[in-house]
Amino acid sequence: MSATSDVRRTPRGLETRSRIVDSAAKLFYVRGVNATTLDDVRLASGTSKSQLYNHFEDKRALIHALIDVQSKFVLAREEQHLRGVKTLAGLRRWRDALIHANSLQDGSYGCALGAMSIELSDNDEQSRQALNASFDAWQRMLVETLTRLRVLGWR
Repeated sequence: MSATSDVRRTPRGLETRSRIVDSAAKLFYVRGVNATTLDDVRLASGTSKSQLYNHFEDKRALIHALIDVQSKFVLAREEQHLRGVKTLAGLRRWRDALIHANSLQDGSYGCALGAMSIELSDNDEQSRQALNASFDAWQRMLVETLTRLRVLGWR
């Protein structure tokens, strides 16, 4: 655990950290992880260098925090949607909504987690493992949904 991750944060500090992560998420998605600098993130988040480095010791620490936040968000969203699927038509609606949502993100297309996995999986083992765990969890949700549909008689 890094020195910046085990520090107690004030509500204001947590808001700053969240703003940094949100800005990084947008920039990484549109520009790519490798094409985005910490200065880009700092400018987009309206933070100073000292604020940025108070929360993240380097770009890799920011990337790991972002993977954690994005994974939790995506998995919670998909779990909520998939939990309600009780028919094949419902499964199709879920699929169509997912495709539609991924086509409307700042002119970029695709899954934010998938885009990061393409850039990071060959050169950052911790990122590769975290992203792999997220995709495994998503796959389990899909298997549970398909199993539930089969139990309900939808073959």
